[in-house]
Formats: sequence, structure tokens, C-alpha cells
Amino acid sequence: MISISFGLFKKLAFCLNFYKHWSYLEIIVNQIVNGMKILIQGIGGIGGIVASNLIANNLNITLITANPKITQNIKDEGIKYKMPKFDAFLSVKPKFVYTNLDEIPNGEKFDISIMLMKATHLQDAVNNSISILTENGFFVTCQNGIVEEEVVKTIDQMKIVSGVIAWGGTMIEPGTYEKTTPGNTFIGELNGELSERILLLKDIFDLVTPTVVSTNIMGVMWSKLAINSMITSIGAITGITLGEMLQEKEIRLFYLKTYSEIVNVANQYNIKLEKISSNPYLFYLDPKTGKIKQKIKDLMLILVGKKYGSSKSSSLQSLERGRKTEIEYLNGYVISKANERNISVPYNQKVYDLVKEIESGNRTIGLSNINELKIN
Repeated sequence: MISISFGLFKKLAFCLNFYKHWSYLEIIVNQIVNGMKILIQGIGGIGGIVASNLIANNLNITLITANPKITQNIKDEGIKYKMPKFDAFLSVKPKFVYTNLDEIPNGEKFDISIMLMKATHLQDAVNNSISILTENGFFVTCQNGIVEEEVVKTIDQMKIVSGVIAWGGTMIEPGTYEKTTPGNTFIGELNGELSERILLLKDIFDLVTPTVVSTNIMGVMWSKLAINSMITSIGAITGITLGEMLQEKEIRLFYLKTYSEIVNVANQYNIKLEKISSNPYLFYLDPKTGKIKQKIKDLMLILVGKKYGSSKSSSLQSLERGRKTEIEYLNGYVISKANERNISVPYNQKVYDLVKEIESGNRTIGLSNINELKIN
């Protein structure tokens, strides 16, 4: 990886009082970023938006789609993409797009590999691509749930930067993408260090969407974990949209209980949840939460249902396609961390069990499962 970095230039500019000449430094930084070789693995809804914006800004990007249809469509017509500020779809043509890693020419090395596949495929992808990173190259993990603990069992922690995607994107058809909801991208070192590569990476991700550097990325990941384990996992069970689910009082209470268990587990590990789009303790029911406060939180969930009413769980979409969900990295992860501290998490356990039954074919998706969302 190129050793000169954004952080180094920024420090230099400050020390020498050269901010009035920042445009010159910015040119140098842009040259560094443009000279880096970046691999993007996973060109689904999020991956397509990330890839198209980086390619549009002339970065040196190679794509691994893991889907022959996506590969062929991109080769034939480029990536078609639409951002909220655009009235129409735009198109960019990547120079290098492959279906599988083994299609990359021998000897090719990358400075950064941005990992945007499902959590269920991450470990294999890391193992198969570690050899094509440069000496100082690293992965950026951007999965739902918390995957880093599993990955660091096989590679050095310094080979990983964690990312949290707090915005939405969808693949309308293979090779065609739309950014659907606003939000930030969060990045950070697992050790909390404000490293030079993090500042450089922020420059890259800012080309896609506003990017926040966090010195407590684990707190950010647990905040998203709580949201996904509440909304995404429960949404997979019923087969209905978020708005339809949150019309049901019993489901709203189940949401709050599930979320609160996750906050309790995080507290036991001294993890401070970070704000993603709202106060992470907004839906938390602590033992001192009275009836009035609980009613207010219930009303807030109703408002969430009205705002994002048409949203459909990504886990539900996976099940409908006959694929496994990311439940092991969501509620399953919560359960494993709770077991380590002998904490009871019956609501997360119930969600986990129901989703696993659906995955195994022993339960069907449907409204009748609402009756199962009760704890005796």
C-alpha cells in the first residue's frame, strides 16, 4: 500500500500553518487515492452503489460480483445507478469486473478490499483473498451483524478496518442499483486508533456518502446490531412489511424487549452504544422504565412504522429466495455473548429459534407466527 497518507499531509499542513495552501495538499491526496488499487467484493444493493460512485470518481476499482448475470450485464452495459440527487439513472463502465476471485490475473495485488457480501460468505471470501492483498493491504468489513470476532481468528486484526453502512440501497435488476435511504457510513479501527489509513479511507467513502470516523466502532456496530436484530430478524418471521408489523401492539412490545436485551448484553461488556441516526437508548426499556415512558417508546415505534412502513426485511427477502439468513451474526451473536456472561435473553432466543425453523423447512413464513412472539 502507498505509504504516504491523508493523515500525514493533514498533520503537516497544520504544523506548518499551510491550510491556506490546502488545495495543493488535496491534489496530492487525490493522487494517492487514485493510485490505490481497490477490490470490491459483493455487488448487491450496497455494493453496486459503492462501486458506481467510486468508479465515477476515477478510482482504480476491480469488482467481484459472485454472480455471472451481474458480471455479464455490467460488462455489456456498465453499472446503472441512481442517487437521490439524480433525476435519472447514470451509467459507469468498470475496467475490471469478474465473477470469481480466480479470474483475477496472477500477480495482481490490492491495497484495499471492501467486503460487501452477506455475512454468511465473508469468512470464505477473506480466506480466499488474503493472498492478493499488498503487504500493508487490508479488508473493510461492512456486513450486517458482528463478524469481526470470527475473522480475526484466521487473520491479523490489523488486516481489518470495520465499516457500518447506515443507508439503504437496492439492486433493481442485475447491474442496476438505486440508493433508497439517506444516512452515513461509519468506519473505525477495532482498537479505536485514529490511524492514517482510516483518514485516507474516509476520503474514499466520502465519495459515496458522508462518512464518520469513529474511535468506538464496536459501539457503532452494537447499535446497528440492536436495530437489525429487532427489525430485520423479526421481519423474517411474519412475511409482512415493517409498517404492517408495527400496527400490532404485541409485536411492538416484543420489539422493545428484544432491543433492550441487546443493550443489557452490551452494558455487561462495557460497550457504549453510539448514535447512528437516533439515540441508541431510545427504545431501551431499563428496569426503572415506568408505564408512561414505555407508552412514549411504544408511540415512537408507531411513528417508525409510519415513516418506513413499506420497508421489507432483508432476512425475509433471503428466505423468500431460498437462502440462509444472517441470523447467526445477529440474534445468534447476541445469544452467544449473553451465554458467556450467563445473561438470559429469551426474546432474542425466540426470534433465533423461529428463524432457524423457517430455514430448516420446519416452519412457514406467515402472520400465524405472530402468535409465537410471546414469552410465557
